[in-house]
Amino acid sequence: MGGNDPGRLSVGASDQLEINGFEFIDQNDMQYQLCSVDTLYAGRLVKDFTAGSIKCIFTASHTHYAPMLDDTKPKIGRFSEEALKSYVDSISQATRLGIMPNICRMHRAEVDVPVYRRFDHPLNWFNSFLTRYGGLYPNHDLAIDKNIYIFEFLADDKSLFVMVHHACHPVSRGVSDEISSDYVGVLRKAIRNRFNVDTVIFLLGCAGDVRPNITRKRISWLPKSRVNWRFDPNPSASQRDAIDSKYIQAVKDATEYDNFLLNSHPINVVEDELVLKDGRNIKISKIKIGDKLRFTFLPFEVSHLFSKELQKIDINHFIVSCSGNTLGYLSHPTQYINGGYEVEGSLKYMGLKERIEIARGNLF
Repeated sequence: MGGNDPGRLSVGASDQLEINGFEFIDQNDMQYQLCSVDTLYAGRLVKDFTAGSIKCIFTASHTHYAPMLDDTKPKIGRFSEEALKSYVDSISQATRLGIMPNICRMHRAEVDVPVYRRFDHPLNWFNSFLTRYGGLYPNHDLAIDKNIYIFEFLADDKSLFVMVHHACHPVSRGVSDEISSDYVGVLRKAIRNRFNVDTVIFLLGCAGDVRPNITRKRISWLPKSRVNWRFDPNPSASQRDAIDSKYIQAVKDATEYDNFLLNSHPINVVEDELVLKDGRNIKISKIKIGDKLRFTFLPFEVSHLFSKELQKIDINHFIVSCSGNTLGYLSHPTQYINGGYEVEGSLKYMGLKERIEIARGNLF
């Protein structure tokens, strides 16, 4: 399995992994397939579907309880050729159903689960020391976007499919040897119950430095304090169930905050390019739906600070993390001075020699 330990193998199944997506023709008559996959990274799926006539945009749910499909990061998980074949077959054999949505309704609800996981805010010498040398900490001082955004596509009053965008690491499970879609599966089930749809496409937001607020003391007999408080790497069943309940209730409570009409060719794709500091050219996809909704798909685990910046510019423009052949963490420039796992500690696990920085190109 991917995430945490290269020797971690699955010996049982706790729930079903999914692949959800849709094909469309954009305004330039190019055929695309947007495919959301329950896995840590899409990895080899990207390579295996590159040569086809349909351009594929893959986005991973980033659940840490799924088979490893990326063969370039052996320190994160053992690659599974058998799992890859299963995913490829599932995508190739999936049932296609022609639809023509003419309206999109946008819903939103807040869930009290995600928390910032670095102590570089507020900036002071003590927090800088903890960030660089002390690992990950639940930091409630930095306000983050805890919303679940639900985009319901309809033909007249009939719901056809749903896209859901949320920023939080899917690491709320505590059983290391069971396959699970994590809270992502719970979200999909709740959305299906409310909107009566089959296809629910999960898009991971800027969650590179955000994770569920499941915590415990480092030393049980000492008082709770900043240095004696950490994320719990092995949540209990009751903690997991509490997280699931919050997501279910959030979907029930989600309220419509906007809607817009769709014409006969409602989706436009722009293929853009980013140049990294190390000289690599990275192709990214930007999708515009109607005149309202935009998504930028990035092949990184993206810092939530980028999302906060983008929301000041356009509240209906969303970054999707872990898209395509994910390379590693895209930390925010303000985080460089403090270092820490996302900036430098993760490099050896990602097979990188230096941190990922954008040298040229428009990130948004």
